[in-house]
Amino acid sequence: MNWRAIRAVVGKDLRLVRQNKNVLASLMLMPALFFVIMPGIMVYLASSAPGAMGDIDSDFGLFFANMPAGLRAELANYNGIVEQFTLLIAGYLFGPLFLMVPIMISTTFGADSIAGEHERKTLEGLLYSPISDFELYIAKLLVAWIPAVVATLLGGLLNAIVVNVASWGLMERIWFPNSAWLWMVLWLSPAVAALGLAAIIFVSRRAKTVQEAIQVSGFVVVPIILLLVAQMAGVVYFSTEMILIIGLIVWVVAAILLWIGAKTFQRGELIARL
Repeated sequence: MNWRAIRAVVGKDLRLVRQNKNVLASLMLMPALFFVIMPGIMVYLASSAPGAMGDIDSDFGLFFANMPAGLRAELANYNGIVEQFTLLIAGYLFGPLFLMVPIMISTTFGADSIAGEHERKTLEGLLYSPISDFELYIAKLLVAWIPAVVATLLGGLLNAIVVNVASWGLMERIWFPNSAWLWMVLWLSPAVAALGLAAIIFVSRRAKTVQEAIQVSGFVVVPIILLLVAQMAGVVYFSTEMILIIGLIVWVVAAILLWIGAKTFQRGELIARL
């Protein structure tokens, strides 16, 4: 495999990303919203208003009783309803929202990987370049996957800092992240990014514009929304064991789809559509 050619394509596309204000804005705004702004505000409000918690004590007690046993056991290690409610918001309710970032970034960049070349009238030159179909496919995957993973890792670090700072007045210690959150950042999020990328790469190859590809990619976030609803309803929660299992399933499915994509990726098909 010609890694020099792959690096050349990846480097060229990443330079274009830095010049594209719309794509660059999405890369910065989504992590800021889901990792910093929303959790920071929610955790601060939950941890700094202990008096207000008394008004919902009975409601939270009923909600607590209907939670899965594993989540109840973890919350029981925290003192009082305020600490429990803070952990619930920071560690679990924002979990599915956290996964929105890698999947949205990977699908945005994946949509731009081929459709963007077509829209910028640069696809023909790329297809006739001295690089194999498989190498071109790998390069286009890396262009989308690397920013998604980097943004997720940096966002996860910022999120941990923000949550601990916002709740310091209550906890008075560094208590976040927990093990489930770490596995979500390091294991599940890269898998979700790969799965979203595997799905959108098929769309991008057939779309003529980035906007068209992005519109279709909106369906990719539906499973994440369903996870959010299920967790808020108390049906499931992201325990460490569940994250490891879901991550393994997602990695396997993503690997299968990426392998199929590699087998079916042919520049001749793209040249015919120019």
